Amino acid sequence: MAKVSGPELIDRIDRHRWTDIGRRRYVREYIRPLNPVIITDGIEHWAARKKWTLDFFREQHGGIPLTVDGRQLTMETLIDEVKASTPERPAPYLRNHLIKNLPEELQLDVQPMPDCVSPNWFDNRLIKTWKDFTYVELYIGGTGAKFPVLHYDGLHTHAFLMQLEGVKEYVAFPPSQAPLMYAGQGERENKSAVDNVEAPDMTRFPKFCGASGFRWC
Repeated sequence: MAKVSGPELIDRIDRHRWTDIGRRRYVREYIRPLNPVIITDGIEHWAARKKWTLDFFREQHGGIPLTVDGRQLTMETLIDEVKASTPERPAPYLRNHLIKNLPEELQLDVQPMPDCVSPNWFDNRLIKTWKDFTYVELYIGGTGAKFPVLHYDGLHTHAFLMQLEGVKEYVAFPPSQAPLMYAGQGERENKSAVDNVEAPDMTRFPKFCGASGFRWC
């Protein structure tokens, strides 16, 4: 019998041009059933689509102060380390850095949001007077860098990921696989205890090895 080493990850992900798929089909086939999809032309209107590169941030905004995993560094230092990153010695992974904390000129480079992220019910003025639940964030990582925990986003909100440079690998599991994810409790209920998706500890997480999900770049 073949040894099971991890969950089954399917790499067949639908790809569409927004101009071809249209909103009705997009909502019907992907948003409502919670299926992943790649939209290939969603952010072509962004100035960031042509401007935002590692070299651009290093040369034009290298002095931006950052905090990554408790470490204080500048954008210039981060980019230098990202360029030298390896699987054995990965660079710090900048994540969840709010776009609204960047210089205004950079904020304008990612406006307006693509059509595929609307309507956003959290933009209702009555909700926003209580709390802003919409987060637009910057992620910068190098070879070997990983998001530190398998999770779902708070309040079960949709996540829209806009790739500007390089290659990033994503692993996701549909809601039907939640009983196999070893979720925590309380404040950690949206986080999995599984610490290695590709080679999970079969003794600690035997159910996870039977999960089915998606992997794509």
